[in-house]
Amino acid sequence: MEVADYLGEIAAVLGLAILVLLGCNLVRLPAVVGLLLTGLLAGPGGFGLFEGTEEDIRLLAEIGVVLLMFVIGIDFSLRKLLQIRRIVFLGGTLQVGLTTLLTFGLAIAFGIGWPLAVLMGFIVSMTSTTIMLGTLERRAELDSVHGRISLGISIFQDISAVVMVLVTPMLAGRDGGSLFSIIKALGTSLLILVAVALLAGIVVPRLLRLVVGTRSREMFILTIAVISLAVPWATAMAGLSLAIGAFLAGVIISETEYSHQALAGITPFKDIFASLFFISIGMLLDLGLMAREPILLVGLALAVVLLKVIAAGAATMALGYTARMGLGAGLTLCTIGEFSFIIAAAGLAVGLIDAVMFQRFIAITILTMVASPFLISAAPGLMERVPTWRPRLRWLPHPPGDLPIEVRPHDHLLIIGYGVTGRQVARAASQQGLKYHIVELNPQTVRREQAEGEPIMWGDASQPAVLQQAGVDAARMVVVAVPDPNETRKITQLARRLNTKVTILARSKFASEMEPLLRLGADEVVPDEFEASVAIVGRVLRRALVPLGDIEELLADIRADGYGTMRGDTTGLSSLGDLRLGHAGHELAALRVAEHSALIGQTPARLELRRRHGLTLLAIRRDEYVLSNPGAEEKLRAGDELIIFGSSDSIAEFAPQAGA
Repeated sequence: MEVADYLGEIAAVLGLAILVLLGCNLVRLPAVVGLLLTGLLAGPGGFGLFEGTEEDIRLLAEIGVVLLMFVIGIDFSLRKLLQIRRIVFLGGTLQVGLTTLLTFGLAIAFGIGWPLAVLMGFIVSMTSTTIMLGTLERRAELDSVHGRISLGISIFQDISAVVMVLVTPMLAGRDGGSLFSIIKALGTSLLILVAVALLAGIVVPRLLRLVVGTRSREMFILTIAVISLAVPWATAMAGLSLAIGAFLAGVIISETEYSHQALAGITPFKDIFASLFFISIGMLLDLGLMAREPILLVGLALAVVLLKVIAAGAATMALGYTARMGLGAGLTLCTIGEFSFIIAAAGLAVGLIDAVMFQRFIAITILTMVASPFLISAAPGLMERVPTWRPRLRWLPHPPGDLPIEVRPHDHLLIIGYGVTGRQVARAASQQGLKYHIVELNPQTVRREQAEGEPIMWGDASQPAVLQQAGVDAARMVVVAVPDPNETRKITQLARRLNTKVTILARSKFASEMEPLLRLGADEVVPDEFEASVAIVGRVLRRALVPLGDIEELLADIRADGYGTMRGDTTGLSSLGDLRLGHAGHELAALRVAEHSALIGQTPARLELRRRHGLTLLAIRRDEYVLSNPGAEEKLRAGDELIIFGSSDSIAEFAPQAGA
C-alpha cells in the first residue's frame, strides 16, 4: 500500500471518529466508547475504511500503544512512587499477585495448561491507565482516597509489566524455562531499571540542562525525540517490546525538571495517540466472533470485572482500609489495560496464544473498556451503600491518616517572566507576605533563583501544560511580564481560557498593544512607553520645583485620561481596577485595621465613610475570605483589610484611624 493511501485511510478513519464522538457527546457516552465504536465501524467488519490486513491493523495498534506509553511514562513519577511506596509495593504486589493467582486457578479448572494460565493472569492483572486517569480527572476524584490507592497500584502494574514481558518467552519454552533463564530474565530487568535510574538521575538531566541553555526550542524538541526513539530501540535490543521502551523513555524524562515542558510539546498529540490506540483495538475485533460467542464473551468480561474488583478490594483492605475504599479501588481498577495488549501480543508472537484466543482477548478488552468509565463513575454512589468495615485481624496494618498529594500552587500570584518587572512584583509580594509562583524561560535565571529559595520553575508559559503545572487554574492573579508582544498575547489568551475568573495584568511595550490584550482577556494592561512618559513628566515637574501634591494630582489626571483614551469609553467599567482609571485622582486602597485601632468593633453604619470622608467601603478581606459589599452592621476586627475607594487625599486622611 502506498503512503498516500495510508494517509487517506487514516484521515477517513479520524473523520469518522469525529462524527461518532459528536454522537456520543449528544447521548453523554464516554469518549473511549466512541473511539472503540469508530474502530468497529471503520474496520473490516464495518465500512472497511481501512483496507489493510490484520497485520497492518496490529502494527497500527502497536504504533498507537508505543506513543501512548511514552506519554504515560512522562506522567509517571518516581518521586510520587516513593511518597506512596506502601501502596505501590504492598498494595500493588497483592493486587497483581491475587489477580494472577485467581485467573490462574480458574484457567486450570477449565483445563488450560499452566503456561497459558500464567500468561492469562498477567494479562488480566493490568489496568487501563488512560481510561482510569482520564475518568478520575474529569470527575475530580484523582485526589480521593480510592483514587490515590488506584493510582499507586497502577504504578506497580506498570513496573511489573516489564518483568512479565521478559518472562513470556520462558513460559513458551523459548528459553528452556531453566533456573539460569529465570535468573537471566530477572537480571535483565534489574539492569534495565538501574540503567533507567542512571539516565533519569544523572545523564538526561545534564544533557537537557545543556540543551536548554541554548534557549533553542527546536533543539529541545529534537533531544526529546531522540530520547523517545533511542530508549525503545535499546530495550528492543535487550528483548523488551518497543512499548515498554517508550514507557521507560517517558519515565526518564519525567524525572527531570523539564518534564512539564516536554509534556507541553506532546500534549496536543496526546489525545491523538490515545485515539489511535483505541480505534485500532476496535478495528482488530472480529465481529463474526462476537456474533458466534456473545454469551461466552460477555460472561468472561463480567468474570474479569468481578475477579479484579475482588482482588483489588482485598489488596486495599489488606493495607488497612475499609471495605468501602476497597470497593472504590476495585471498580476503578476493573478494566483490562494497554499493557495487557503488549503482553498478549508478546504471547501471540511466541505461540502461547493462537489467533482465535487473541480475538477473544480483544473482545473481552473492549467490553471491559466500555464498561470501565461507567463503573468508575458509579463507584462513589455504590461506596455509600457499603459500611465502613474493616477486618479485625492483628496482622493488618493501620492505614495512614492522609495519603500525600501533589502540592501545587493555590490562591497565589502567578508571575510570568522574571525580568525587571517580574522581579519587582515578586519582591513586593514577598514583602507583603503574598503567596506567589514564577515561570521563567531563562534556565540560568531559574537555577540561580531556585538556589536562593525563590518559588520559580522553568518553562514556556505559552504552553498549557506549563501554566497548569504553575497552578493557573487556582491562581488569584496573573502578571504577564514578558518582553515579547507575541508571547504576551499568547499567554494572556491561554491564561484566560484556563481560568475564566482570574485577574490578569499584562505589561506591553507600546500603548497600541493595549486594546488587543484587553480583547484577549487581560483585565489591565500597563504600556511601558506610556508609564515612561508619565515618569518623565513627574521628573520634569519636580526639577521645576512644582509642589509634590500638585505633581501627584496632575500625574493621576494624566493616567486617568491616558488610560481612558487608550481603552475607549470608561462608562461601562468591568472591574475594580477600572474604577481608578475612570475617576481622576481616585484610587483603590487596602487599609489594615491595626491591633490598637479605634475602628475595632465599629460598623460601616457608624463610620459613615461616604458622608464624613467621601469614601466607599467595597469589601472586607478577613483571613482567607472576602466579604463583598459588607453589611451596615458588620463589626470590624483587628487584622481586617478594608478595600476602599475614593480620592487620594481622603484615603490619606482616613488611613491613620485604621492604624495604617
